[in-house]
Amino acid sequence: ILSMILLVLFIALVLVLAGRYRDKLNIDEPADEPSTGFVTDQDEFTSLTYDNGETTLSFERDETGIWRWTADRDLPLDDSVILDILGLLTNWTPQQILTDSAALEESGLAEPTGSLTAVTDMGIYTKVLFGKTTTDGTSDYVRLNDDESTVYIIDGALSDLMEIPVYDMCRLPSLPVLEESRIRSIII
Repeated sequence: ILSMILLVLFIALVLVLAGRYRDKLNIDEPADEPSTGFVTDQDEFTSLTYDNGETTLSFERDETGIWRWTADRDLPLDDSVILDILGLLTNWTPQQILTDSAALEESGLAEPTGSLTAVTDMGIYTKVLFGKTTTDGTSDYVRLNDDESTVYIIDGALSDLMEIPVYDMCRLPSLPVLEESRIRSIII
């Protein structure tokens, strides 16, 4: 009888420990769905994709911390434009925040003209949808992280950076200086 009681207690103990182990595994697993958030450190971002209405460009930061164009990872990319874009995202300073229904309708966000998504390695993303430009043409109506109740007016610098072609972001090799006194012949 004593052996049976010990066996029942042992099985109960194993079941309790197995349940705790299963709960621990569920806590440590990352969420399948990425979550939105506001990231304040641009070094946390590991990928950037944007569509300016004409072209879609995607970039990823490699294990050494260098940004690469995903379509051609060997392109000698000068990542200063990407860093400028991420700097504007992490230092979010809207000129105006609009929540009234008339502004939401007039913003042009029902049919966005562009989008930008930056993602961290933890799966947190920041997404910006672009609507119309303001009447003076220097600012944009945008929506942040799919929040349909708020429209922001931000400086047009972000959309201007998204207009720069990828080949204008190349690091060009420095050419040697050719002095006139050293040139012996020119062949055309």
